[in-house]
Amino acid sequence: MQTPTKRGLKRERAKRLQELMRITPDRTVYDCAIIGAGAAGSVAAISLAKAGASVCVIDKNTEIAHPILATGAGACNLSNTNLDVNCYNAPSFVKGIFGPHAEQDIHEFFSRLGLLTTQKEGRIYPLSMQAASVQQVLEHELVRADAFALLGHEVVELTQEQTGAWHIRARFAYATSVDTNMLEEAQKEGSTRTRVDAEANAHADERASFKELRARTVIIATGTKHGLSFLPTDIANVTAKPTLCALACADDPILSHSGRRAQVVLTLDRAGKRVFREAGEVLIRDFGLSGIVVFNASRIAQAGDILSLNFCPHLHAEALFEHIARFIDTREGALKISASAQGEAKDVRYTLLTHALCGIVDPMLVESVLKRAQAHMQRSTKLPAHAHAPQSTGNDARTHLIQASVEALMDYELTVQGPAQTAHAQCWRGGIAREALNPHTLALQTHPSIWAIGEAVDVDAACGGYNLSWAWKSALVAAKDVAKALKTQKLGMPH
Repeated sequence: MQTPTKRGLKRERAKRLQELMRITPDRTVYDCAIIGAGAAGSVAAISLAKAGASVCVIDKNTEIAHPILATGAGACNLSNTNLDVNCYNAPSFVKGIFGPHAEQDIHEFFSRLGLLTTQKEGRIYPLSMQAASVQQVLEHELVRADAFALLGHEVVELTQEQTGAWHIRARFAYATSVDTNMLEEAQKEGSTRTRVDAEANAHADERASFKELRARTVIIATGTKHGLSFLPTDIANVTAKPTLCALACADDPILSHSGRRAQVVLTLDRAGKRVFREAGEVLIRDFGLSGIVVFNASRIAQAGDILSLNFCPHLHAEALFEHIARFIDTREGALKISASAQGEAKDVRYTLLTHALCGIVDPMLVESVLKRAQAHMQRSTKLPAHAHAPQSTGNDARTHLIQASVEALMDYELTVQGPAQTAHAQCWRGGIAREALNPHTLALQTHPSIWAIGEAVDVDAACGGYNLSWAWKSALVAAKDVAKALKTQKLGMPH
């Protein structure tokens, strides 16, 4: 079977957009409207539809659970074998929602959907190692559950009627020149809709770009990245900001080696106090650092923090010092250096040090390490007491050069300037304040017929499947409570 080309995929999306422009809901009143069809929203919709509720999910994207496709570098780290609540920014709150069997609940949900999983260092992935597998099983199940999806639309207004029902106004999100190009692409491939038709739709009367529907209950499942401006103004919100993203650092020679990777222990210090420490791989970029360990550090990093990289986390400073010294001595020992040849000796030692470092760290980074070592030597002829390198009774240039090199290898400092590449942040912190929610059901305290789940809530965690686990489990908890509320008729049916 021929693999779909990028052009072909673009053409299919263009055709889908054309269909979306003609979509009208099959009914105007639903038991539940779910705003956001990502990870949390799709699970809530499936759970409620299977419970017999009429459900409509509304999402700006043109696919169900579209954001999942970018998770886990395309593999989708969907959960973890150990969902430690201390990995979250609100352990007590998350513990109340997770209960004692969160891992099992998530596993059973996806098992019922037919998704097979595998584990890697405690992280759970789809057996295919493809995020598309997770996205597809969710989309297929949503269709089988007979839920309605209003895709390609973003909610702009949410108001409650006197009857208690919620009135939702959604705007077609692609009636702009951004997707006019895609419509033109479809037209070139034989679409019955002409370019004039596409432009007419893109610039149609504003009222024709909106859809309106009503629902007895509402679940907010949209990510805070896109804003929650449609919420009633009396709902407490925490300002959204990106997390799990790269970090920008002050200019440094090592940043010139963009694309190089290294296994390190990364630490953050603020006002002399250690606030973060984790081992992992960093990716050097021209603006700073990226990689999972950096993403985790970004959750607490602030401008001005001192970020330190230890390129030799499995070695003690004394052992590293002795290794370098022995490497130089065994190669320099045969040279009989007179007092008049000290300049030449210095050059030989520097060359031998360069060779020694090439066997310890990525050779591409050696020059930067040596520059940092020379900077240490220029600041002082003696390392400070907190330095990693051991103190020596010797006071010659050789000893100081090796000490400074050990210091640079085990404590390469960079100054954090702030988050970077926030458009690609894996998670956003903020959203509906936890204090505004029932800690057991996730219903709003002031609006008991609205629930908030997933990224809509001010909950975030480290990398490792924790954020998706929050999305899945919070959706299951809220959906169960919504179904109970509908079944017990606590909420009046709108007219």
